[in-house]
Amino acid sequence: MSVGQKGKETSRGPVRLTSFSFKDCGGAGALVNINSLSITPDPVVFPGPLNVATDFKINSPLGQPLKGDLYIAKKVLGKYIKLPCIDNFGSCSYADLCVLLEQVQCPDPIVRIGIDCTCPLKANSYSLPKTEFDVDVSFIPAGDYMARGNITYMGKEGACLELSITLT
Repeated sequence: MSVGQKGKETSRGPVRLTSFSFKDCGGAGALVNINSLSITPDPVVFPGPLNVATDFKINSPLGQPLKGDLYIAKKVLGKYIKLPCIDNFGSCSYADLCVLLEQVQCPDPIVRIGIDCTCPLKANSYSLPKTEFDVDVSFIPAGDYMARGNITYMGKEGACLELSITLT
């Protein structure tokens, strides 16, 4: 429960992911190609389980420095407004994602498909079967969002992924 206007208690129900689409926006020469990405159930309800499945190919090893840029925007009054980077969340740039990977424990499902979350990332085709993650994003306001993530390695586009989601 939270306190609303004039001290009245308000409660926000679960957040639902009611629309999702993705696009591999990397060009033909991208070092990573994302062939498929699915999220279930439909609709996804947060907090709760989120199932992810994906197939992708790393065409060439990706080492340090692996530069990353993330752009996230929320639709407000019919226009997308960029969310700022606060504490490494939001529209942020990362000088080397390999350094960030060193700070996390690689999830078991990722290790099982052959990625150990350390650089260099090996060239190979990868398939993550439907894998469940428990997610609590009830703090994110309802609305339409778009995100674009780019990875650059040695001046070449490593990967690009665009997502569009609607939370209600």
